Formats: sequence, structure tokens, C-alpha cells
Amino acid sequence: MSIEGRTYPVDIYYIQKPISDYVRSSLQCVLNIHNSEPIESGDVLVFLTGQQEIEELVSLIEDSLFEAKKDNMLVLPLYAGLSLEEQMKIFDTVKDKRKVIISTNIAETSITIPSLRFVVDCGFVKERIYDYRSNRDCLVVTEISKSSARQRAGRAGRVMNGKCFRLYTEQDYEKLKENTIPEIQKSNLSDIILQMKALGIDNLVFFDFLSSPPSSHMAQSLETLYALGALDDSCQLTNPLGLQMAEFPTDPFVSKILLHSGNMNCSQEMLIICAMTSVRNVFVTSRQLQDRVEYVKRKFSVMEGDHLTYLNIYMSYLKNNKSSKWCYDNCITYKSMQRVEQFIHQFEKLLKRFSIPIKSIMDSNVGYGNIDPPIDTIRKCLISGYFSNAAQRQSDGSYKSVRGNDIYYIHPNSVLFKYPPEFVIFTELLFTTKVFMRDVTTIESDWLVEVCPQLFERSIDKKEREIQDRLLLLRNSEEE
Repeated sequence: MSIEGRTYPVDIYYIQKPISDYVRSSLQCVLNIHNSEPIESGDVLVFLTGQQEIEELVSLIEDSLFEAKKDNMLVLPLYAGLSLEEQMKIFDTVKDKRKVIISTNIAETSITIPSLRFVVDCGFVKERIYDYRSNRDCLVVTEISKSSARQRAGRAGRVMNGKCFRLYTEQDYEKLKENTIPEIQKSNLSDIILQMKALGIDNLVFFDFLSSPPSSHMAQSLETLYALGALDDSCQLTNPLGLQMAEFPTDPFVSKILLHSGNMNCSQEMLIICAMTSVRNVFVTSRQLQDRVEYVKRKFSVMEGDHLTYLNIYMSYLKNNKSSKWCYDNCITYKSMQRVEQFIHQFEKLLKRFSIPIKSIMDSNVGYGNIDPPIDTIRKCLISGYFSNAAQRQSDGSYKSVRGNDIYYIHPNSVLFKYPPEFVIFTELLFTTKVFMRDVTTIESDWLVEVCPQLFERSIDKKEREIQDRLLLLRNSEEE
């Protein structure tokens, strides 16, 4: 077996002074390359952190070409949300034009494009990490490591001599970590602990990890599992909940929701919602179709939030016989919907193994507790897993964590962005210009006490007492 390596030298260029906007600097760098190097010398690969930055740079380059009245450059975005057809365009051969591929780190290791000769590296990457302080998944833009920087530069030296333009100083490069932080040190350890407990490994503190996670992360994960009901007071897996959660190939929050859904007669709906959130985005994210996608999203939108909107999308997919044409007409990626089906079948097999009935709340005459409407039952079931992701709207339009002082904002892609409710739960956080909540659903505050009384009863009662005390003071001052 042989592994293809870089066989041609790559010249590295650094900027002289730090920059404040690497998207604008990427634009200038691309234009400089295009104006100073002949088209036949090769194509350009630009590394940015995510879809929003990529689409911004695509727009900036196209505007610059329009103003200069030039038509000798083909700008192609590359990120996971694009359809396969859009992604494959980067391999097309074009005549009398230079391809400029603007990509996330998806192009860092897995793709070789023979025509590439120039790389522009912004020096940052968007990573999914687990914030143990707030006990939530987060998407964070962070510096790359030296090994990643070398890997990016190497994309220009596969079939010819290349050049790499790093949009950071050489001094900043020397300050980068040598290697990327191991996944176990920045991920949620709850699922790992569940697996270890299921294997009979009880001495977690002295376990010989290849890269040991911080002890504080281990302690926080144990607390999370205890709150979910997966561990008992002796730090052993509960029977049956903890043992069953350990069988699921997903994070404990999702497995708790799925297992709890049987008690609430909404397991069919939760299978779909959990599968849809596992795929994360089923819509085509092409910039040219942005207006069309927004129109389609409004057609499926449900006022209760994103999770029920996902349910609505999948139910429409079923009503149209899982048609690829229906997906195309509604700007939905057919391949993503097939992945959703795979997740549903996988989760369903596990629920059946544990003798949890697959029921639809829509088929029942009554909801959870024999009193709730079906939509309320579904949202309460979501709280059983995402109880730590509850937030309350503030007077300035922001949201404050119910069990802390963290401030969040509803993501613009959410169906609730223009109609913010009083209380919400969310799936994950995205750190950009603000801390955004993604996959947001509206809830009632008393549901937190009803579903998780051991966690919320005291805090909710305390807040209500504070409000009553303030009202009393206000009345007394008015009487005086």
C-alpha cells in the first residue's frame, strides 16, 4: 500500500502586518494572483471557515469582475451543504478561464484537484466543540494548527510547483499549536462515558486514554448523565434507561428523547425529528437559489419552531412518495433525505429491541397525560433531552439561559427569528458575530417544571417570587 504525498515544492508567502478582515484580504489576494499570473498557470483554492463567508467572497469576486468587465474567471463555492452536482463542478475542465474554488476545510485532506497551483489560507477553521461551562454543543471559529496549515499548503503541490499565500504573519504561524487538539479533548464525553460504563469500565479517572481529557470535563459529563437519568447515585448505569441509552449511536440528549417518547405516545414523530436534526440541513444552500429556498421554507414553517418544521418537511416527503423530483422542486437535497431515512430505520430498530412501541401522537385521541394537544406533547418530549438548552427572552430581544447568565440570539435561519417567543429550547449554539441558537422551538415555562422538576422547580419559583416582590414594591410606591 502506498500513500500519495506532495511531490512538488510549494513557496510560502506571509503578510507583513495582521489583518482585520480576512474575507476582504482573500478578495485582494485572489485578484492579485489573477492579474499577475497567466490563466494557464493554474487555478486557485481559497480556505474560509463556513458557508456565509464563502458566499460573501463569491459575491465580492463576481462584483469585481463585473466592474472590471472581465469574464475570464469561474468562481465555485465548496462546502458540505451544496448538492453533489454543485460540488462536482470543481473537477470540470474550463477553457480560457481560471477556476477559483472557495472552500471550507473539506478540501484540506480529502480532495485532489490536478489544476490547482495557488492556495490562499485564512488561518481559521470552524469546529464543533462542547462548551462544558454552558453544557452545550457550539460551532466556534478558531485558529488552525501548524499541521493543518502545512496540509492546506500541500494542496498546491500535487502535480506542479505551487504557491501558498497565508493571510497571517510568520510570527503568528510560529505561535500556532503544532497539531490539532484531539477530538476527545473538545467533545462531549457523555457518550464515551456511557460506552465505557456499558463495557464495565468503572475507574474512569485512571483509565489509560491515548489523549487524556481534562478531569473537569469528565466531571461535568457525569453530572449531565446523572441529570438525564442515565446514572444513579453510585455512578452506575441505571436500569433500564442508562443501559438502553448506551446502545444508541448518538449523543445522550437525543437517546433520552427517543426512549422517553414511548411514554408520551409520540415515538414516530420523535424518530423523524431526531433523524432530521442529525442530518442538520436538508435544503440546498446554493446562493443562486437563496430566495427560492426561503420561499419554500416558509411553506413548511410551523409557528411552534424549527423541530416541528422538520417534521412537516418529512411528512410532506412521505406524502409525495419520497420523490426525488419533489425534493428538486422544493430545493431539498434528495441524498440528505435518504440519510434521514437511514437514521430513522436505525433508531427504530433500537426502540423495537427495547419493546418501545412506535406510535404517532396524531393517531391518538389524547396526548401526554390525557390532556395535552399533540404539538404540546412533542415539545414536552424535546424538553426531556434538551432541558439544559432552555432560554428566556429579554427586553432587548436577546435570550438568557434559564439555568445561567449566558446571552444568546435566535439564528436568522430559524422560523422563529422574526417572531421570538418568551421561552425556547434549542439544539446547539453557533459562535459568529453573536452567540446564535440553532434548531429553536417555543415552549412554556411551566413545562420545564413539569418535565424536569428536580432541576427547574426551585429556579422558576425563585424568579416568580422575585417578580411578585417587585410588583409589591411598585404598588406600595404608587400608594405612597
